[in-house]
Amino acid sequence: MLARRNALTTVANQIVTVVCGILVPRMLIGAFGSVLYGAAASISQFLSYISLMESGIGRAARSALFRPLADGDRSGVSRIYQAMRLFFRGIAVVFVFYTIILAYFYYDIAKEKTLSREYLFFLVIAISLSTVVDYLCGVSNQTLLHADQRKYITNITVSIVRILNTLLVLILIRLGSGLILIKLCSSLLIIIRPLFLSLYVRRHYRLDKVPRGEACLPQKWSGMAQHAAYFIHTNTDVILLTVFAGLRYVAVYAVYSLVVTSLRNLIYSMMGGMEAELGNIYARGETEILHSRYRRYQAIAGLASVAIFGAAAFLIVPFVTLYTKGITDADYIQPVFALIMALGETANCLALPCSTLPIAGNQLRKSQWGSFGEAIVNIGLSLLLVRRSPLIGVAAGTLAAEIFKLAYYSSYASRHIIHDSLPRTLARHFGVLSGVAAFGLAAVFLNLTQRIAGFGAWIVYAVGITAISVCMALIIGSLCYRREMTAWLKRLKEAG
Repeated sequence: MLARRNALTTVANQIVTVVCGILVPRMLIGAFGSVLYGAAASISQFLSYISLMESGIGRAARSALFRPLADGDRSGVSRIYQAMRLFFRGIAVVFVFYTIILAYFYYDIAKEKTLSREYLFFLVIAISLSTVVDYLCGVSNQTLLHADQRKYITNITVSIVRILNTLLVLILIRLGSGLILIKLCSSLLIIIRPLFLSLYVRRHYRLDKVPRGEACLPQKWSGMAQHAAYFIHTNTDVILLTVFAGLRYVAVYAVYSLVVTSLRNLIYSMMGGMEAELGNIYARGETEILHSRYRRYQAIAGLASVAIFGAAAFLIVPFVTLYTKGITDADYIQPVFALIMALGETANCLALPCSTLPIAGNQLRKSQWGSFGEAIVNIGLSLLLVRRSPLIGVAAGTLAAEIFKLAYYSSYASRHIIHDSLPRTLARHFGVLSGVAAFGLAAVFLNLTQRIAGFGAWIVYAVGITAISVCMALIIGSLCYRREMTAWLKRLKEAG
C-alpha cells in the first residue's frame, strides 16, 4: 500500500514538476533574457555544491535506518535521526559562509560584464535563503520519511509549493518585478516545505531525546565521499560552461537539461519508493523477493527509457525551437547535443536499480569506487572537450561517465548482491541504448525542426512518434525482459 501511494504521488509530483518547470524558465527567459536566466541557473548550480554533504549523509542515513525501522527499534532510529540533525545544523553554518564567499566572487567567476558585481551579489543571496532553513529543519525529516516508505508526504508538499511558486513568479513578472525580488519571494515561499515536514515528524514519530554523545551514523564518511564524487560528476557541466564558455551557453544547457531531467524524473517516479522497498526486503533477508523486485525495476527502467527517451530524442529539438521562439540572444538549436543528452539520461535511468542496491544492502563503503570513477571520467573528458565544442563536449563527458556508472554498478550488483548474469544484463542495456540512439539519429537526419511550425503540429508529431517508441519498447522488452513482460501479461489476464 505504501509503495503504491509513493509511486502514485511521485508520478503526480513529476507531472507538476514538468509543467511548472517548463513554464517558469520560459517566463524568466522572456522577461530577462538568456544572460540573466543563465546567471540564475549557474548560481543555483554553484549553491547546490554544498548539498553534496546533505545527500551523502542522507544516503548513509537511509541505508542505516532500514533495519531499525523494519525491526521497530525506536532507540536506533532516534540515534540516527539525532546524528542527522546535528550534522545538518553544522552544514547550515558552513553554507552561510560559502554563500557569502560565492556572492562576492561570482562576478569574477562568470566574467559577464553586462551585470554588475552588486547585482550578482544580491542575486546569490536571494537564491540561497531557502536552503539554510532546509538544512535546519527539513533534510533530516525528509530522510526519515523516505526511509520509512512515506515519501508521499514530501511528494504532496513539494507539489503544492511548486504550484504556488509558479503562480507567484507569473504574478510578479506581470507586475514588472526584478529577478532579485522574484528569487527572494520564491525562496521565502519554499520555506513552507521544511517547516511542514518538521511539524509532521514531531507529531507522528515518538522519537527519544538522545544525548549528543550517543547519536551515531555509521558509514557517514563513506556516504559523503561516494556522493561527493557523484555530485561533482552530475554538476560539472554548468560549472565548466560558466568558467570556459559563458552564461549564454549555460542558458541553452539549462533549457535542454530541463526537458531531459524532467523526463528522467518521470521514469524515477515509476520506481517511486524503490530504495526503501529494496532496503526493507534486504533487511528481512528475503532473497527471492529481492531478486524478483530488482528484475522488475530493471524492466521498468529499460522499457520506460526506450519509450520516453526514444520519443524525446526525436522531438526535443523541435520543442526547444518553439519554446524559445523569438529569443535570439543565444543559439538554442542543438540536435547533436540533444541526442547525447538523451543517451546520457537513458544510461542514468538504466543504472538506477543496480546503483540503489548498495544503499539498500548497506554496502556504501564497498561500492564507493563506482562514484569516484564516474566523476573522474566526466571531469577529465569534459575538460578536454569543453573548449573545442562547449555543449557537445560537456554532454559527451557526462555520457561517458554514465556508461561507466552503468557498467560498474551492474557488475557490482551481479557479483555481490543479486548474482545475476552480467553479460545478459549488459546486453539488455545495450539494446535499450541502441533503441534510443536510433530515434535520435533519425531525428538528426530528417531535421523536423523546419517542418513543425507550431505546438499544434508538434503535438501531432509527438503522438505519432510516441506510439512508435512504445512499439519499439515492446519489441525490445520481448527480447530483453521476456520473463517480466510475461508475468505482467499474466496479471493483466487474471485481472480481466
